[in-house]
Amino acid sequence: MKQRKKRSALTTILVVLFVATGLGAVLTYERPEAPAPVAYTVPDVVATVPEKSLVTLRVSGAAFGANLMFTNDTNGTEQLQEVQLPWSRNLRLSPGEHVYLSAQNTGELGDLTVVIEASGNQIASGKASGPYSIATASTSCCG
Repeated sequence: MKQRKKRSALTTILVVLFVATGLGAVLTYERPEAPAPVAYTVPDVVATVPEKSLVTLRVSGAAFGANLMFTNDTNGTEQLQEVQLPWSRNLRLSPGEHVYLSAQNTGELGDLTVVIEASGNQIASGKASGPYSIATASTSCCG
């Protein structure tokens, strides 16, 4: 019993010291207020996208038909076989994109003319005559 009184007294003394020295305040934590939200401003960004130009590919001539290879709308290459003349195709290309048109006569007679136009102006052309001849035109678009 004497031992228990000593412990009780010791516990009481420690609690009194603990509270008196301010250590009790350490155990009672109060959450600080949340900081005010910060407003960020995002600068206006204006991206300039080059406007695409209307490009027209044309094949004409006295040949009965032609095999064609040309630039398409995605700036890839497309092929067509045994096309009747005259033939044309409109595309939209950005400045600097490569544009190409090739036509091969599929017969023994006739001639071919290939023309590339941008916004109505001729920017490249080529001619060929004779059996199985090839006319080509190639340039950078619309600068």
